[in-house]
Amino acid sequence: MWKYDENRMIALRESRGFTQTQFAHKLGNKHKQVVSAWEKRNVLPSISTLVAISNIFGIVPAYFFTWTDDFEI
Repeated sequence: MWKYDENRMIALRESRGFTQTQFAHKLGNKHKQVVSAWEKRNVLPSISTLVAISNIFGIVPAYFFTWTDDFEI
């Protein structure tokens, strides 16, 4: 089962030196609270948002997912 890995989002953002607010602004009208929710895994980013984030970092959207045998969502 593929699982969204919020730690990869955090690591990318921090490696570029972006605060949550700066990162949100790079994505357009997103608020810091939205980025925080993604990073806490309270809510998952949409596929279109993952594509936009991937474009910012120059990676493929699949980077944000890991394979797990654990069926916990």
